[in-house]
Amino acid sequence: MGRRSAAAPPAKGHRLDITGLRALAIVPVVAYHAGVTGFSGGFVGVDIFFVISGFLITGQLIRDREATGRIHFGQFWAKRLRRLVPASTLMILLTLPIVLLVLSPEDWSKIGKQAVAALLFVSNFFFARQPDGYFAQDLNLPQPYLHTWSLGVEEQFYVVWPVLIALVVWLALKAKARPRVVLAIIFGVIAVASVTVSIVLTKTDPQNAFYLLPTRAWEFAVAALLALLPRDLIRSAAARTALTAAGIVGIVAIVVLLPSSTPWPGSAALLPVAATLAVILGGMGPADSPRTLPTRILELRPLVWIGTVSYSWYLWHWPLIVLLPKAFKSESPWVPIFAGSIALVIAAVAYFAFENPIRFAPSLTSSVKRSILAAGVMTLVVGLIASGTYWQGRTASIAAERSTAQGPALPPLACDATQKSPSGISECVHGAVDSANTIVVVGDSHTRHWEAALGAAAKEADVRLIVRWDSACPTIPVQTIMTSGHVKAGCATWRAETTKLLTEIHPTAVIVSQAEGYLGRIVAPDGSELSQSAQEAEWLAGYNTWLTQTKKLTDRIAVIRDNPRLHYNPNECLAAPGGTAASCASPRSKALDMIDTLQNLSIEAQVANGVDPVFTTTDRLCDQTTCQVEIDGVRVYRDYNHLSAAYTASLIPSLTEFLQETVRRAKASA
Repeated sequence: MGRRSAAAPPAKGHRLDITGLRALAIVPVVAYHAGVTGFSGGFVGVDIFFVISGFLITGQLIRDREATGRIHFGQFWAKRLRRLVPASTLMILLTLPIVLLVLSPEDWSKIGKQAVAALLFVSNFFFARQPDGYFAQDLNLPQPYLHTWSLGVEEQFYVVWPVLIALVVWLALKAKARPRVVLAIIFGVIAVASVTVSIVLTKTDPQNAFYLLPTRAWEFAVAALLALLPRDLIRSAAARTALTAAGIVGIVAIVVLLPSSTPWPGSAALLPVAATLAVILGGMGPADSPRTLPTRILELRPLVWIGTVSYSWYLWHWPLIVLLPKAFKSESPWVPIFAGSIALVIAAVAYFAFENPIRFAPSLTSSVKRSILAAGVMTLVVGLIASGTYWQGRTASIAAERSTAQGPALPPLACDATQKSPSGISECVHGAVDSANTIVVVGDSHTRHWEAALGAAAKEADVRLIVRWDSACPTIPVQTIMTSGHVKAGCATWRAETTKLLTEIHPTAVIVSQAEGYLGRIVAPDGSELSQSAQEAEWLAGYNTWLTQTKKLTDRIAVIRDNPRLHYNPNECLAAPGGTAASCASPRSKALDMIDTLQNLSIEAQVANGVDPVFTTTDRLCDQTTCQVEIDGVRVYRDYNHLSAAYTASLIPSLTEFLQETVRRAKASA
């Protein structure tokens, strides 16, 4: 046989350009997660995968229905299980020993739950319930199975979609309508409804908007519309060239130029979806027509090879990016890059040596029952191992709590009363709920870690304490981004509601307690980046503005200054072999370097505006050289920056005095 011409069409039914397109999806995802400069929009690769799946799966189902008169559900689902389950169970199984070796036993139970959710392809529901979103994940809080949320979305699509298509076709035939026309109408309705919900929820409920199928369904549905069109739709080579080239350029531009702070998915997701559709549409030409130059580029062997192992690479890249910095005890930016690169090697070995032999095993491909049984057995076995990891972690956590929680007991974290302001704003009240002395504590999650201890202190101090906090939302009017560059929705609304509450109730005093580790994450109101000096100016101006406004709404403003922030999780250090309070302590300079700049600016504003009294933990935790992580057997931190409940409880007497002094000064100022 002669060598095939470079411009010859690919084999019927198989589009190598789409395999190459997978490479354009996976490389940006890995680069973005590894922190490679120039890939700020790399997360859109997942959306590209969704579009590809919508197009290919719908095409397969329609062709099966039209060729045989029915959709073979068993064969379809068995094929999906052979494709997905061996690879995912292998990754989950082999990641668990690394977790046990490099992470604290206190993390094992959480990761065991993640593993089980990932095995069952429901981890998108699991992570949607977590307090922080995908973009907020910090490598100090390892979640090696976070990336499996997208596999959950896809698997749920695979369950629903064939049933939907079969039902619609059956109804269309009963009504003597053309099935493809009715399917197009249904897909269009789904797409419009889903994208509308996605845009709305991205603003109002970004967590569920990001993780759940209903807000992602439109990405599959618009691609499904393409699958209904004839394969040789575009006969003009020039038109196909323009479409494919525009799509490729569009994807590259989005990956490079899209800010990672863009609310997602929302309306912005229309961009990568449209670009991906353009590439797919550009390959829909006559079978005997020469392939265009952009299509041949996508069919280059390196791109096709990467696209072929893209699923495996996606599975392996994130656990290694999360865990290798822990294993090497390194903060070097090259470690995640190395992890993402070595993941490609592991993925290729897993694909050719493990996944394909199972996926194409004659004993499985010839039997739906055996395929489903094999997938079930693999899931069950790895699930039992993951459950063992969970219970090991639970046992270790209970033992750690018994050995370290020697501070005074805290009451359960719940409001002593829930009341409403005159306009209906909810008030979570702690302490002496009928007291005439009302103090409102406002802040981010660094208010949250004081809440129970302040509530106990408020009872002793005869204070009606209202606590208002929102994670990652500073009290003062500055715009910040999460640890991975994403703006958290709702902060401005929360601040406005807090101001309205203060206006309505005019409390005796207001206490501000917020993190001061935001330097590097303060952005302009339009989301654009700021220089460090501009960030500092923004913080100081915002603080002064808030103090000026709030002084009119209360008789006294006090402050709980932010605590030292570590570069590591001290509990992991303490739980590791040989870990002691002395060996895990932090140099003072490193414990304060992430908060010093903004805290000094905060102090400048506080002094200028007469803010007092002041409560601080720095002098309690740190001497001139060292900051402690364990005091009298009580662990100070819950993680690398939040204080533990046991430690804050140990300060209840001091907090009681602080609240009493705040009330005294407020009454003296009234």
